[in-house]
Amino acid sequence: MQGRAENNASWGDGQHSVAKTVERSECSKFILTMKGTKMNLDDLTIGEAKKLAELFAPGSNYIVAGIGCNAMIGKKCIFRSYASGVHYGELAEKDGKEVIIKNARRLWYWKTTNKGISLSEVALAGLAKDSKVCAPVDAIWLEAIEIIPCTKEAIKNIEAADEYKA
Repeated sequence: MQGRAENNASWGDGQHSVAKTVERSECSKFILTMKGTKMNLDDLTIGEAKKLAELFAPGSNYIVAGIGCNAMIGKKCIFRSYASGVHYGELAEKDGKEVIIKNARRLWYWKTTNKGISLSEVALAGLAKDSKVCAPVDAIWLEAIEIIPCTKEAIKNIEAADEYKA
């Protein structure tokens, strides 16, 4: 039986981008296309394998798109939900809209550091000092309608935010 599975994706850090096409042939070899150069995954050099591992590593500065939401497992993100507001934390599990977030902090009231108007900008730059952020909890479950990976700058800023007290 002949078969071919193909997955097209791109990812980047805003300055660099990589395009990938993975083909699976009947002999189960994977071919990776990076910036127009095909390479057989079975024949990668150590340097090429290290670069690939860096792209997919948890906490890397690369935002993964097009290869499935589970690629963001382990990444620190902003989560928006219908019923429970906005949260920050590490994506531990995802099944459909249901997510489990580790070390979760509710962003009860937020403003961006860069005078931005959206949660995307919170994920890029972080929170202004007058934001109201709750204490972290070990884990929460919620239905997420938006998941935005955070930059290292935003992660540092949000994790350093004071716990708001009334």
